[in-house]
Amino acid sequence: MVMIPSIIIFWGEGSRWIPGVDIFAFSSVSIFILCTKYPIKIKMSFAVFVLTLLAVFLIASLGSFGVGSIYLLAISVIISLLFSDKIAYCSIGVNALIFAVFSLLINEKVVRWTIVNNYKIDVWLIYSLNFLFLNFMIVVEIRHLLVGLQSTMEQENKLLKILQTEVADKTIRNKQLAESEGHYKSLFFNNPSPMWIFDPATFYFLQVNEAAMVKYGFSSEEFLEMTIQQIRVDPVDLIVDRLNNAVANESIFSNVALHRKKNGKQFYAKIRCSTIPFHGHQALLVIAQDITTQISHNKAIEEQNLKLKKIAYFQSHMVRAPLARIKGLWSLWELEERPESDSQLFEFMKMSIEELDTVIRGIIKDSEVVSSVKPRNTRGKEGND
Repeated sequence: MVMIPSIIIFWGEGSRWIPGVDIFAFSSVSIFILCTKYPIKIKMSFAVFVLTLLAVFLIASLGSFGVGSIYLLAISVIISLLFSDKIAYCSIGVNALIFAVFSLLINEKVVRWTIVNNYKIDVWLIYSLNFLFLNFMIVVEIRHLLVGLQSTMEQENKLLKILQTEVADKTIRNKQLAESEGHYKSLFFNNPSPMWIFDPATFYFLQVNEAAMVKYGFSSEEFLEMTIQQIRVDPVDLIVDRLNNAVANESIFSNVALHRKKNGKQFYAKIRCSTIPFHGHQALLVIAQDITTQISHNKAIEEQNLKLKKIAYFQSHMVRAPLARIKGLWSLWELEERPESDSQLFEFMKMSIEELDTVIRGIIKDSEVVSSVKPRNTRGKEGND
């Protein structure tokens, strides 16, 4: 559309070559570009080549530096935008070669072109050198801007990839955290043993499971308004230092204490306490076990051991002492002379005394073994308060 007025003007002035070459050049470029058979680089190379020939033709035929040089400058800009540094700087060399050839033709007057007749060599050189300088500066600036733009785009792509990686990692972590949290909630709320989380600074309950509510008789709302002191019989001050040590060292704290239910009934509980993050703060997770029956069994064993010790003492002192005196008297009796008819009776009595001594010794030994059996330890490695 832009070329139509110039084509009409040149045609009206009787010039047929210029409109014809213009139409041929732009038609061939348009058709080749619209053809989908060739890649874009080949299409652009063809367009640059044809337009360069057109620019040379316009300079030679119009006899003016203007229109053709504008085409050459525009072609250098296009090449700088679409091709590599090497090709962009080569376009400056091509333009320099074109103007050098025209300078030679103008100086030698070997042809009768309009451009040769219209320009003197010094004026042409001034125009050419200024054009080439401007051409060089434009190409350099364009390439510099493109390099900066490319570097910026590469940085943005790197940042985008890093951001995408971080988002993907964060998504995975959030998914794992959600799974871990779901697993923890399942283990906590569905655990058959009483469990709770409390604040080590204030001792207030932060969360309790169903088993704790059933065991102690308090509701969840009641628990959250209570401290651990309200379910303990002994003062919590007795274990404050060990709780602080567990929090500071992230260690496990075990304890056996007497606990109290809502109805006032007391029982022995063995607790195991460890640190856990809770809503951005360090808290303590407790799992409790009712060991009242076990402690009762231990007390029964201790009482039985005490009775056995008394039996052993009784056998060794109250029964064995008279037997020892009998054996001493019997030894003296053996030294005396006795009738032959009493010998058999004497042997029977001696055997009975030895058997009784053996039985008493066995009872003492067995009672010592049984009394040495210790009841099972329910205090834990950390002891109790």
